[in-house]
Amino acid sequence: LEGEAMAAAESKVEAAKKEVEKAAQALSAVHEEKHRKEQPIRDSRQAVMRRIEALKSDIAKLRQDTAAHLEQQRAVVTAVERRRDTRRGYEAREKAAGEKVERLAAEYQAVETER
Repeated sequence: LEGEAMAAAESKVEAAKKEVEKAAQALSAVHEEKHRKEQPIRDSRQAVMRRIEALKSDIAKLRQDTAAHLEQQRAVVTAVERRRDTRRGYEAREKAAGEKVERLAAEYQAVETER
């Protein structure tokens, strides 16, 4: 009797082991299927992230180029303003010299007229 009970128990244990193994295989298959279905989504997400990083890099380069261009334009404007100021200075000195010549000529005429 005891041997039969042991044999029955072992049989139940073996059956339970087989059920556990089947359940483990089924669970593994479900995980693999889930992973297989999600892979394209992961690949797509990674491609989008790579594109975003590339765009961030492009934006940084454009900002750098724009800043360099603006600095170059500022230098050109400064040089033009300097030349304009220099030209105005020459014109002002020329005008002052012309006025002085006219004044001296007028004084000379006045002295000559008095003689």
